[in-house]
Amino acid sequence: MATNNISGFKQILQNIEKILIVLIFVSIPLYYVSTGEKELKSSTLFLEVLALEFCLLLYYCYLTRNLYTAFLLGFIVLTIGLYVQKTNYPVGQKLILIGEITQFCLGLFLGYKTVQESIQNKDWEMFGTLLSLVLMFPLVYHFVLRDHQEYLMVYNFSLAFILATIIYNENLWDKYNPSEKKILTYVLVSTVTEVLFISIKLI
Repeated sequence: MATNNISGFKQILQNIEKILIVLIFVSIPLYYVSTGEKELKSSTLFLEVLALEFCLLLYYCYLTRNLYTAFLLGFIVLTIGLYVQKTNYPVGQKLILIGEITQFCLGLFLGYKTVQESIQNKDWEMFGTLLSLVLMFPLVYHFVLRDHQEYLMVYNFSLAFILATIIYNENLWDKYNPSEKKILTYVLVSTVTEVLFISIKLI
């Protein structure tokens, strides 16, 4: 009986992840179809999507509970910063910067692992290297390229493509441990969300 209860609880947790991701992706086009509004980042939908992403991060923190939790907490700060900047721009920007530093560190960490594996296997991992470099871009953008909004659009589309390719290719995806997969899944969800906002704005 206890085993069945544990299995049922795990199944519920897995469903929570799927439900949150589906809600994030479905809510954006549905909102646009129902309202016709293109500036979605100025709408209440943006805050609702941030709330869903926040819940997803908390769920991943619950599952991880190790060193990788620090990365997830950094992304939680980033999410809070995006929310706070609507009412207090300076504070929001400082919190966003913490999140961008977190993502930069994640890129360095995964880059280091990629280099180690490449040396060990004597084979350069192109997508792993590209992922590491692109993950570090937001911090560079924050300090160097803030006057060039077009670079941010290229970044989001590039990161979404690289992550989708890695996840689709089992040989590439299996190189990451479960905690890294959770973090990268969140990054993909967040990035695809941004791509949806940009795409609807350009329609």
